[in-house]
Amino acid sequence: MKSLKYISVVLLFLAFSGCALSELSQIKENPEVIKNIDNPSEEMRLAAVRQDGNAIRYIDNPSQDAQITAIRNNWNSIQYIKYPSYKIQRLAISENAQAIKYIKNPTSGIQLLAVTKSPETIQYIKNPSEAIAQSAIYKDYQAGLRKMEKAKPVAEKAKTNAVVRESQEKLDEERQMAQREQLVEQQKLEE
Repeated sequence: MKSLKYISVVLLFLAFSGCALSELSQIKENPEVIKNIDNPSEEMRLAAVRQDGNAIRYIDNPSQDAQITAIRNNWNSIQYIKYPSYKIQRLAISENAQAIKYIKNPTSGIQLLAVTKSPETIQYIKNPSEAIAQSAIYKDYQAGLRKMEKAKPVAEKAKTNAVVRESQEKLDEERQMAQREQLVEQQKLEE
């Protein structure tokens, strides 16, 4: 009788394992299959987002590993993550500054990171602070200066130095504020 129970348990396990392997194989072929699986395993979730970062939209409460894998696979998959952490937001921005358009209520640190990397992303920030706007202008201005430097006489540079200095001071203040925010965020995560 015991051996019959044991065989039943083993058969059940094998049947279940085979099903999971079959589903995993299907996910590897077509990541959208995950939307039809109730309570997919972490292995299934990671397989789906490795194939297509946007498959994260079908995953309830994705783990941080799944979120990181999705972002690295496709930066715009951040739009499907309900409450991305500061770390996930930073990763998305570092992959592509345009990710700022998918982040609701980005901190000034995230905003600064985006406009520092790509000044035109300021268009996606609702009500940017003056310092963020000036950072974008300064960064864009620097890029413009580098392009025009050979064509402009030295006297023109002297006129812009005051504006550049003021923008740099505000940028430094914004960076310090962003560092403080990051420190607070890290302290929250440690608690």
